[in-house]
Amino acid sequence: MGVGSVDFTALINPDAGGWAAFVVLVVSLVTSIARGWLVPRRTVDTLAEVTVRIEAVQAERLTESVEREREWRAAWLASEEARRLLADQVGDLLEYARTTDAFIRGLKQVAGGEHG
Repeated sequence: MGVGSVDFTALINPDAGGWAAFVVLVVSLVTSIARGWLVPRRTVDTLAEVTVRIEAVQAERLTESVEREREWRAAWLASEEARRLLADQVGDLLEYARTTDAFIRGLKQVAGGEHG
């Protein structure tokens, strides 16, 4: 044997036989239960049912969220269209106001020129 190697064959007692295996099995079983590696079938089934319910609720919420997003988007698009129409109308009104102002100023110049 080399340096740093362990001879595990010295740990095996052939006289202990079945008792050693039984003790190892019991210790492994208790350790597995204590660490949560072994759980009853009923617990696994309950967790599976809860998981399925949670997934169904999440899918329903996702569907509602997508529908809500579509509604908000449609409302936003309608609002943007209304804002664009309002901006166009305000632009037209400003153009009419400038035209009217120029027309009135022109009338004043013509009227002032004839009387003056």
